[in-house]
Amino acid sequence: VGINDHSTSEKRQRNECDATKKKRKAAKVISNDLRRPTRRSTRLKKSAVPSEDVLSAVHHDDNGKIRNMITSHMVEDIEEFTVSPVLDYDMANFCKAENRGSGNSDGQIQTLVPYGPRLVPPSGLNAIYSLHYFSSACENGNGDDHIDVQAWLVGAGKSGLVALWDVRRGSSLSCHDNIIEPVISWKSHGGRWIADARFLPNDANSKTYSPNRLVTAGNDGTVCLWDLTSTSVKTCAPKLLVQTTKLLHSSGIFSMDVHVKNSTEIYVSTGSKDKTIAISALNRLNCDPIWRSDFHKAKVGSVSFTSASLNPLIASASDDGSVAIHDSRTDGMTGKSGVVAHLDGPHYRPHTAVWKPDSNAIFMTAGLDDVIKLWDLRNTSSTIASFHGHVPTSGKKLKRIHRPAFLDACKESFILSGGEGSHCISMFQLDSNNGKPKQGDPVLQTVFSRGKLPPDIVGDIGSLAVHGRKLSVALEGGEVLTLSPIA
Repeated sequence: VGINDHSTSEKRQRNECDATKKKRKAAKVISNDLRRPTRRSTRLKKSAVPSEDVLSAVHHDDNGKIRNMITSHMVEDIEEFTVSPVLDYDMANFCKAENRGSGNSDGQIQTLVPYGPRLVPPSGLNAIYSLHYFSSACENGNGDDHIDVQAWLVGAGKSGLVALWDVRRGSSLSCHDNIIEPVISWKSHGGRWIADARFLPNDANSKTYSPNRLVTAGNDGTVCLWDLTSTSVKTCAPKLLVQTTKLLHSSGIFSMDVHVKNSTEIYVSTGSKDKTIAISALNRLNCDPIWRSDFHKAKVGSVSFTSASLNPLIASASDDGSVAIHDSRTDGMTGKSGVVAHLDGPHYRPHTAVWKPDSNAIFMTAGLDDVIKLWDLRNTSSTIASFHGHVPTSGKKLKRIHRPAFLDACKESFILSGGEGSHCISMFQLDSNNGKPKQGDPVLQTVFSRGKLPPDIVGDIGSLAVHGRKLSVALEGGEVLTLSPIA
């Protein structure tokens, strides 16, 4: 046999071997494809509309219904949703009218004490910048009074994370259960943190006592509206109904408030690093804001609606050193035309301007200094009162934000605040009838009482949320502590 014949025979064998390997590899790929699970994602891998060659392979029965499933390579990658654990939990807890004792309600409130177990955050939420309560009620046996049967708390902050807790569970836990885990948590924004999260009231036709909707705002410059009744099968996050675009703000949002005019008219106010304030209608979040103001010259760190049902005013605080009261019925983009009142330099870098509940005139301001101030819109030439003592060292420029809050309980009214380096909650007493200081010097008020934190807690409190007689405070590390006033 010649040399050429040997060479030809060896090439033929190599070709046959290569062909066999290719067939085995192809068979393996097909086998793997058949075992590959259905992919669930918000991004469509292929068009959801079948191609003509696939449709031609579908068989129909005599009634014209599809008998066989479309072949396995036809995958519809539409995100699937299931019942939310928030709603699931509500289904397992029916409404029970209870008469819960509130202690000596006729006695004067003296201080705050821890109440119930602590709320623990999910992994990653080690700093909470916003707390907000949702409560529901059912009728008692007489059908005329309403009793709070569930109270939910939302906490949002670092890493764009949100967590929801059912805080009423604390009243039914044994003494050995000292923590409450979130019912649900998820990453709601792509930025580094969330500025605010607010529950929205349920529709009148809602049959549940748990929250149905939530709105959040973050430093990614967007506002998101969430459906809490259903969650994604893949991510376990609630369904995102709407997310705003750059039409709202060109930079991060640092504050948000919600005004509910009625069940169909809900408005969202936002303050941004882009120096503007915007008001958007909830049913048109993805459109241009219905009102905008460019009055401030630096970041807007606080916005707050009055409680007025019609034409509420908006209070704002900015790093430009000013606090302003705006009327949204006027054009906010023409200088001071939309500003009802302007406080120039009430604080070093003011970060808080909030209205007293059920008041359209009394509001409170705070900044990175050691004083909280109370104002009357009808005369802003001077303060009603100034409060100090919540910060151990007076005259010091602070580094951390501590937003004060109002507490109305047992016919008494207070201002509550944390303080840098204080390791406590300071209480300032007001007259519940007129919102003014109850006693002492009306110009400079000292601390009425202090609620000391448990000894195992390190650092100061962060954000506050008030619900009836109860107060929830965010701790360093992300835990939440509930407190209640005692006589």
